[in-house]
Amino acid sequence: MYRYIKLWGFVMLLLLLGIAQVSRPVWASRWSRTGDLNIARSGFPAVVLPNGKVMAFPGLGESHIYEIFDPAAGTWAWNSLPSGGKMNHYMAMLLPNGEVLAVLFGGAIWLYDPRFDSWTQSSASFGSWNNMHCATLLKNGKMLAIDYTSITTCALYDWASDTVMPTDNTSIGHGSAIETMLPDGRVLAVGNFGGGSEICEIYDPNSKTWVLADSLNIGRESHVGMLLPPPWSEVLVAGGAVGSDKTCELYNPGLNVWTMTGSMSISREVAAMALLPSGEALITGGSGMLEGKTCELYNPDAKTWRMTDTMELSREHHAVVILPTGKILAVGEFGGTGLNPCEIYDPSDGVWDTKPSLNHERAAHTVTPLPIIHIPNVCSTNILISGGENSSGALASCEVYNYSLDSVSVTDSLNDARTHHTAVLLVSGKVLVAGGKDAGALVSSELYTPASGTWTPAGNMTNARFDHSATLLKNGDVLVTGGEDAGYLSSCEIYNSGSWTPQASMLATPRARHTAIILLNGNILVIGGQTTGGATATCELWDGSSWTGFPSISTARYW
Repeated sequence: MYRYIKLWGFVMLLLLLGIAQVSRPVWASRWSRTGDLNIARSGFPAVVLPNGKVMAFPGLGESHIYEIFDPAAGTWAWNSLPSGGKMNHYMAMLLPNGEVLAVLFGGAIWLYDPRFDSWTQSSASFGSWNNMHCATLLKNGKMLAIDYTSITTCALYDWASDTVMPTDNTSIGHGSAIETMLPDGRVLAVGNFGGGSEICEIYDPNSKTWVLADSLNIGRESHVGMLLPPPWSEVLVAGGAVGSDKTCELYNPGLNVWTMTGSMSISREVAAMALLPSGEALITGGSGMLEGKTCELYNPDAKTWRMTDTMELSREHHAVVILPTGKILAVGEFGGTGLNPCEIYDPSDGVWDTKPSLNHERAAHTVTPLPIIHIPNVCSTNILISGGENSSGALASCEVYNYSLDSVSVTDSLNDARTHHTAVLLVSGKVLVAGGKDAGALVSSELYTPASGTWTPAGNMTNARFDHSATLLKNGDVLVTGGEDAGYLSSCEIYNSGSWTPQASMLATPRARHTAIILLNGNILVIGGQTTGGATATCELWDGSSWTGFPSISTARYW
């Protein structure tokens, strides 16, 4: 009898464990809600700005309202495009100079500067181009565009000279096709809209000509695709196949051959795809209520798909955007009404993997995720590691960790060795490093340009300081507070476009090793730190012109 009681208890335990597995709370999902769009939208381009924010354009015949997402606040802010007229699938592209090119109604080219939140009309134009264009930024910085309206018409836009020039036309229409830049800089156009063609073509920027490539095994339209990173370096195309939307294919650029690869679990078209830092491809949504919520991951080693966590909302004709943190933002929904919920996918699994080592041991350095922008011949998913110290003293050396390639490389050294400094990613996409110490406190500051990988001087602060705080303001300026020199500092100053301006209003309590956080309303909250009396619990609030008292935290703390 005792044996049966034990067996029954074991069965009950298994049942309880099963219930616990089935009843996994919502917060355990890798998808989590973030701020809603102000206007429902579908079939639209989305661009990651150099400051890490996301710009979403209008889509299928919607109003001319665009929105900008702030990942730090989780909120969307809307504004109007400078030119009216509803369109079908706007074209937008982040240029190497940090501006966003948008082709609006009638082929007019407008340039958006995120530093000043301003628009300027280009003197160039795409003529009568209106709808569903494809665009690829080439390694030489020019943009290759295909017009859907004219079926085979192609053009190049040179942002440096602000000119549009004709180039060789495709042999068939590739409207709403997948354009993918290959490792050698050529561009592969796959499929078309409304015909499901197997024909693929390759554009050579050197000869400015299109040539036929190996044909798909299955004709496709409304499909998705991307170039997988090294060591795979193949183009993955998924779904959109005429007759079977589960199928997927791989293109080998070296062999010029398409081969079938593992099929998805669910048929998909008008889905969206993003490359995860691991090298896996995430596909989200697609046609139908069931498909629209599900997501799958493609493993390029095993060449197989597996299901991952499901989105909260059914989505198609939507956009997925890779944030500078490596997380994925899903935006928009086809046929939605009212405000559109947005979601963020965290690809991490909570398991630490072995990572490459830095070239130099360092402490008290800074770590800054860089914007995901076009850098010729380099995958730009980089994190900048600057300065610091080791047993030899303060360091000028800097390194870049590429979290897509899982590699560490040396980049340009700081002009001044420094430790206990600050680093801030500016709206321009550059990184501002300020202060720190070597033999003593430093007054200098420097700017790192990700595209060139170089440091340039950015002027001297009013006060030398280390262990201070530096906070990016909503207008793009940087507020520096406190720190230490010969003693603890109460002075504050603002960096703006290469110049430093001291602030008349000072901290009531001189402090170092504190934190300074920007609030949703733009005010800055300074918390704790170290003073002449040791750790402090005091806090202060800056409203843009002056400091006022704020309730203290419960426990004094610094660092």
